[in-house]
Amino acid sequence: MLFASRRSGSGHFLEWRLRLFGIAAILAVFGIGAEQGWMVNLAIGTLAVAMVLSWVAKRRAEAERWAEQGSDDEGESDA
Repeated sequence: MLFASRRSGSGHFLEWRLRLFGIAAILAVFGIGAEQGWMVNLAIGTLAVAMVLSWVAKRRAEAERWAEQGSDDEGESDA
């Protein structure tokens, strides 16, 4: 499977997570090269934000899955 489906839970905020990872990688490389600790710390903070987005995406996918299962169960009880 080369491309992830948009319906998968990991797809939420995927573009933003990739952008943040790229920014963090660039900041880390330049920070290490220039021996600027604050830039490396900023890179670590950027990665932390990407991790939070990943957590939010998983929670959102779980909530959507739960809502779909709940609506399926309600439809069966009405019949």
